[in-house]
Amino acid sequence: MGAFTNAAGCLTGGANNEKPNPSDAPLTTLFGPDSTVIPAETLRAQDAAEREERVPLARQATAVEKEMSTWTCVRAFWPAVLQAIILSCACIMEGFDLVLITGFLTNPVFRRRFQCPDMSLDEKVCEIPASWQSAIVIGPTVGQIAGVLLSGWLVEKFGYKRTFMASLVALSGFIFIVFFASSLTMFLVGLLLCGLPWGVFQTLTTNYASDVCPTPIRAYVTAWSNVCWIIGQCLGAVTQRALVSNKTMLSIQIPLGLQWVFPLPIFIFSLWAQESPWWLVRKGRTDEARKVLTKLVSQSRAPEGYSIDGQLAMIQLTNADELRETNGTGTGYLDCFRGVNRRRTEISTFTWVIQNASGSALMQWSPYFFQRAGMSPDQSWNFVIVQYVLGLVGTVISWCLLSRFGRRTIELWGLGLLTLVLATCGIIASVGLNPEIVGWLSGSLLLLYTLVYGCSIGPVTYALVSELSSTRTKSKTINIARMGYNAFGVFNCIVTPYQLNPTALNWGMKTAWFWVVFCVVCFVYAFFRIPEPRGRTYAEMDWLFAEGISARKFASTVVPRFGDERKGGEGASSPVEGWEKKGAGGVGDGEAGGLPRTGSLGSSNAPRVATVESVDGDGAEEHPGEEAEGKKRRFWFWGRK
Repeated sequence: MGAFTNAAGCLTGGANNEKPNPSDAPLTTLFGPDSTVIPAETLRAQDAAEREERVPLARQATAVEKEMSTWTCVRAFWPAVLQAIILSCACIMEGFDLVLITGFLTNPVFRRRFQCPDMSLDEKVCEIPASWQSAIVIGPTVGQIAGVLLSGWLVEKFGYKRTFMASLVALSGFIFIVFFASSLTMFLVGLLLCGLPWGVFQTLTTNYASDVCPTPIRAYVTAWSNVCWIIGQCLGAVTQRALVSNKTMLSIQIPLGLQWVFPLPIFIFSLWAQESPWWLVRKGRTDEARKVLTKLVSQSRAPEGYSIDGQLAMIQLTNADELRETNGTGTGYLDCFRGVNRRRTEISTFTWVIQNASGSALMQWSPYFFQRAGMSPDQSWNFVIVQYVLGLVGTVISWCLLSRFGRRTIELWGLGLLTLVLATCGIIASVGLNPEIVGWLSGSLLLLYTLVYGCSIGPVTYALVSELSSTRTKSKTINIARMGYNAFGVFNCIVTPYQLNPTALNWGMKTAWFWVVFCVVCFVYAFFRIPEPRGRTYAEMDWLFAEGISARKFASTVVPRFGDERKGGEGASSPVEGWEKKGAGGVGDGEAGGLPRTGSLGSSNAPRVATVESVDGDGAEEHPGEEAEGKKRRFWFWGRK
């Protein structure tokens, strides 16, 4: 039975205790449940009986969540943080293997085994053709696209936990094909199959972390996926560096065999991990969701006012509101392109595409690039190791930046600085300096590029995509976004070898000019389209997108919360002005005067985020006029009138 049927059953259960008719359930396909439109009257009737009880609980839960400091949140929700962090370690395997793939292309033992087995290592070993180089790197990327597509259906049908564990088992089996490959074709097939579980890990870990962690720490925990990816790359580089002088098959077999080290301990831990409470609510399994919520928080360290019932009510109301806002549509892939979800899907997709469209291919191909620039194998792998260490340092710096600046601000500054670094690389490669000097300067600039990337668009992208999508279609939206990322990755895999390969275009570091153009385009898009989700709950993001608020005004827009409403004053051009003119009623405690309390990530340096926690209900039916000047607007968070 489809996810939509279960979600609707959850809403109707409290009203009339009637179970949905199985014959009326939408069929579940690869693209999710079929979208059956439900009349608005039916939707309102479904949760009317429980809404009156849930709204106060949800309002209190939201106020508590937004008032928590980052450290308080970590101490209280350490079980959720720990589970999200360890499950995200699956991304280490992807980063590790991607470095192995590009590193093998520079390994003379690998080239001799699969391309020219009759040649001696004492001779100059032949190059693997650029077409095969592209195929070897594209293979796992294509597998990842298929894995991401399948994960959306698998997660919605079986849940995060079972899908994750099955993917670990599948990966352990597929590694055998790569390990015992005797030809490039067999090696490519093994990489293609390994890409399937890698694709699942790419999005499932981010989705899971954003589901189980509260707003104050969501950005930090989702960004941890980027850290795991860099850790895997760093381990892969260290392994390759340690074996760079080994001229036996062990230089290939040891790195490939190390892939079996990761799945088993992660699988054992995943047995203890909890299912996503948001997924359980969508399935109508409310009692299980309540039990899971109790295991995701340390009750002895929970902040004052926190309650499991309040947290559950907030999840239920957010789910119900999104169901109503989309007029009862389902949770399939096609629903990501309907109504307000279309904008959310577009922004999420291009946000992730920006990672691949900003020149990051040069980092992935750095071993090959450094050696083509004239460095010895030892020097090139030393640079690669430093590169990934700088990536880790950059991610740690990004956590400090996230506590002081918004995601949008970090994204824009990062793109601007990356454009400057790439332009400098292009200038150095174009002025005709000594090739050896160009090699060292370009290597140093690539390290600087890695540091800037690690401070900005690398980790911030994970925070953005996890907060921009609606909770009902989050899994599918992030999957679509990642497929866009991987699709552009295929483009990178085709273009980059030809740009760097001496038997093809042989651009060398002049390739940087190619990516400068893309960086400028990405900056313009980010400025006009990517909003600021910092400090916003999922419910507040739903309202901002439903109202069609401009991306540049997300941070300053006043958002009513949990059934509260407010009318702007005479001539008010914004909800904030309405508050000022009317002498706003109490915020939370009913005291008069002042703007609504602001939300933040818990830092005293956080920018003010306009929200409305509680507004008087007096005059709820007043001023229904629609004058153009001095227009009175009515805001209903849980279903607008």
